[in-house]
Amino acid sequence: MEDRFIPRDVRLQITNRCNLKCNHCFTNGGVSFSNELSTTEVISLLYELKNAGTEMVTITGGEPLVVRDKALAAIREGVRLDFKMNLNTNATLIDEATGKAFGDAGVHTIMVGMDGRPERHEALRGAKGCFEKTIRGIKNAQAECIAIRFTMTKDNIGDLLFMIKLSEELGVDKFVIKPFIPSGRGEEHVELMPSSEEQRNAMKMLLELEKDLSLKIEYLMPCFEFLLVDKKPEPCNCGSELMFISADGSIKPCGYFNAVLGNVRTDNIKSLWQNHPLLREIRTVEPEGCQGCIHVHSCRGGCIAHTYNRFGNVGRKDVYCFR
Repeated sequence: MEDRFIPRDVRLQITNRCNLKCNHCFTNGGVSFSNELSTTEVISLLYELKNAGTEMVTITGGEPLVVRDKALAAIREGVRLDFKMNLNTNATLIDEATGKAFGDAGVHTIMVGMDGRPERHEALRGAKGCFEKTIRGIKNAQAECIAIRFTMTKDNIGDLLFMIKLSEELGVDKFVIKPFIPSGRGEEHVELMPSSEEQRNAMKMLLELEKDLSLKIEYLMPCFEFLLVDKKPEPCNCGSELMFISADGSIKPCGYFNAVLGNVRTDNIKSLWQNHPLLREIRTVEPEGCQGCIHVHSCRGGCIAHTYNRFGNVGRKDVYCFR
């Protein structure tokens, strides 16, 4: 298998159940699927991923801590297999004991979703009081890296400075930003998408602010911040190195993608990742509208899932691109 087509980075959803109901949720989290992978199946899957060349596994949901024991078992076994093991969470369920348990298990990065000032965060996440619970959870979390992930929407774009200041006060290791992608429940809330001009202005402000910050800011596709500075973009590795596995075993190029490639219960991961026709297209396409751009081979047109979900193909550039 060619090295660049190894699923090195796997996002593993262990449940669709969630204690919140976020408008921008890419999985439509809330209620468990009827046929979710058992703990035994999750552990077995980790061994198959090891054989496929995976190096990093991020446990996600739903909210993975509503099935705390399954999440903890996955982290422990993944660390034993020498994976870099991460956890994506809303942090509302991280009490002192849970924080210590995951720290002791060897979790590398705990990524916590936060979306702005208390009233904005709670409106987007559908639960009053969840802001303070998330703050408590961040303070209780133990990991090599604690990060806040901010999904930028038309409604919360004005809270960026608040979130940067809060991240510094909490002492987190990095602030991760990604524009809202309509997927899952998010498809019902396309009005949350910022315009490309609003996004451009936000990126310009952050890049200027970043010069005086000790806090690390990480820009995820499709931020397009690299268009404003002399910087090579970090491409989205969706469908090449990045794989998403749903709680029911469905395999996708990434979590935002509507297309299902197969299922871990019936398909050989290594073979599917090498041979699926949609993946071959993702890896070779030069999107319409990107011809002549110096970034086309590294940027790959932006967020491929965003384009696919919107247009039904991967042959166009992302609508967020402000070039």
